[in-house]
Amino acid sequence: MDYSIGLILAVVIVAVILLMCKSTPIEGFWVASSDYCEKAEIDNFVILFKKRDVWGDCAAYVLLVRDGEVIINEPCVAQISRKLSLTESYRLKFKDLEVEGFPTKLDMRFTKGKMMLFDDDVLYGEFFMDAESSHLLE
Repeated sequence: MDYSIGLILAVVIVAVILLMCKSTPIEGFWVASSDYCEKAEIDNFVILFKKRDVWGDCAAYVLLVRDGEVIINEPCVAQISRKLSLTESYRLKFKDLEVEGFPTKLDMRFTKGKMMLFDDDVLYGEFFMDAESSHLLE
């Protein structure tokens, strides 16, 4: 009887570890959808993530343009860590990006090929991978 409880516990632990290790491809150019840009009244919003190291840090670049004016045009370091969740959910922290009105810590969720950035219930971006530009990084 004790062996069956131990076996069930081991299976659950392995399943959780496998789920946590499953990685969503984050590296590449992410471009905000035209619908999001229209609703947010911005011209363009692009984020580049390079390959993450073992601690989840990666070089990143953020570009945000509103009414023809560049609001953010900054290289930075992003720390991306997987959240304990059954969904494709991560915590994103821009370590050295300080722009007034733009949060440096966001929740990153993936669904149906798109990446969404949230601060609590506020949507800060809805992005799709730009496969053609991302391919140039290889």
